[in-house]
Amino acid sequence: ALQGAITVAEKLLAEVGAPYYFKGTEILVGASIGIAPFPASGQDVETLMNHADIAMYRSKESGRHGYQCFTQEMRLETTRQRAAEQALERALHAGEFELFYQPRVATDGQRIAALEALLRWRDNGTLKSPHSFVPLLERTGLIGEVGDWVVASVCGQIKAWREAGCDVPLVSINLSASQLRDVGLSRRLRRILDSYDIRPDTIEFEITETLLLGKDETVKRVLQELRELGCSIAIDDFGAGYCSFAYLRDYRVDVIKIDRGFISGITAGSTEALLVGGIIRLARDLSLKVVIEGVERQEEVEVLLPCDPDEFQGYLFHRPMDAAAIRKLLCFAPDPPNSDVSQNWH
Repeated sequence: ALQGAITVAEKLLAEVGAPYYFKGTEILVGASIGIAPFPASGQDVETLMNHADIAMYRSKESGRHGYQCFTQEMRLETTRQRAAEQALERALHAGEFELFYQPRVATDGQRIAALEALLRWRDNGTLKSPHSFVPLLERTGLIGEVGDWVVASVCGQIKAWREAGCDVPLVSINLSASQLRDVGLSRRLRRILDSYDIRPDTIEFEITETLLLGKDETVKRVLQELRELGCSIAIDDFGAGYCSFAYLRDYRVDVIKIDRGFISGITAGSTEALLVGGIIRLARDLSLKVVIEGVERQEEVEVLLPCDPDEFQGYLFHRPMDAAAIRKLLCFAPDPPNSDVSQNWH
């Protein structure tokens, strides 16, 4: 029975996948098929349909236009995923999300130029990074609500720091793929900023380079609306994708953050140093600010300084800190954390 179902699925995929033409334009269609054979996958129609649905979604996750046969491992994974999704929903309403901030420093080593807001989830005492839960937030549709919470929390924190007498720099907030395809994003952000009396030019939004692949018109429109609102746009992990320079022609941005992959192990005269220097020169021609991220060693700073970037970010200078630690840093302006680093810069 299972082999018969697989044969039927393969025939369907072949028929559906064949190109057809409409008014001279070739159109390609794909399909994802889930198979749940009786009786191994269930004893009744409802159970079989549910299990076939699970297998179908696994097929989609595997790259689409294919088929998957239901297994008990899929059911267990689905159960775990649903439990994680429910935990995230509880986390939002129970106040388990927190924000940390990592400073970006000017290349003179004396000034905090910006702060990057970083979302964390304190799950049963364990602090989790967004890589482990943001995909689930997107899948459940919670990303919009959590994203709005992040912006509101950042605005509230900026206001609190200012009331404490701190000189607060630009604050950068990361946006996910789903948020960038939300046509109502800029309207909601304007309301949040107005409610906290925060000027839009106080906020920068970071997006990963890979989100710009494909020339998505909705993404382009949302980014344009954010810039018209008065916020700046930064490209994170610059150089990690496949069209780093091409999309600078199609999207208006303000800042590029050069990926750590160019920095790790960099030496004077190396290919990496030449590439970074070339990127910075191009950025200057395009009136873009350049941030070198992921800086961890003094040797990296010494190689990169002659390239003339605008800012550094990395564990060599500051690790992510909670709001209280940032308040001390901003309000009391202590000496740079690595005095030997700043001395070697000049």
